[in-house]
Amino acid sequence: MLIPASNSPPLIFQTIPVIASELAIQGIDALIGRDILDQCLFAYNGSAKTFTLAF
Repeated sequence: MLIPASNSPPLIFQTIPVIASELAIQGIDALIGRDILDQCLFAYNGSAKTFTLAF
């Protein structure tokens, strides 16, 4: 997994096993696990329906 960055090198994670699921029909594009979030700062603004992922 590669998370691009504008002013620094991207955050790169080794490939990890996942379970396949049909989430697109629920409007879900991706799931980010705690193994990734443990290394980032995740802020969610529910009223604006926006999020920020920083590392």
